[in-house]
Amino acid sequence: MIKDFNIYEIFPTEDSYKTFLYNLKFKNLLICPYCYSNKISTYKNLFHCNICNNKSSITTNTIMHKTRLDYRKWLLALYLFLFKENISYRYLSSILNVNKNTAYNMIKKLNYLYINFKIEIMSLITSNSSNEEILSNILLIKIK
Repeated sequence: MIKDFNIYEIFPTEDSYKTFLYNLKFKNLLICPYCYSNKISTYKNLFHCNICNNKSSITTNTIMHKTRLDYRKWLLALYLFLFKENISYRYLSSILNVNKNTAYNMIKKLNYLYINFKIEIMSLITSNSSNEEILSNILLIKIK
């Protein structure tokens, strides 16, 4: 079960959280999200499939796809969304220090995730993993 935690103490930089997400998602085996090939090259923060010639990132096919926000803000938003009742987008924008429209879109995406993948989310929440693993796995749920 998830208890209170401070994400910025656990992951002091965005790169530390990206590394954590990478290890959690791929577990040392890169697979293309489009053709499921394992013939992948890395280029900067992107992965290039040598079979289908598509580029992807850690967040491809997740609610964080094509986001420019710090991934830790998504993690904090998910925590607040799941465990603080009726969170408003204005409250979220003040906590995350983002525009109210950005916060509104984040809540909209989190609502979509929660409504369509409630069973998966509940099974992850009741697992015996660490808080950051549970929340990160929820953010990495494949939506497409």
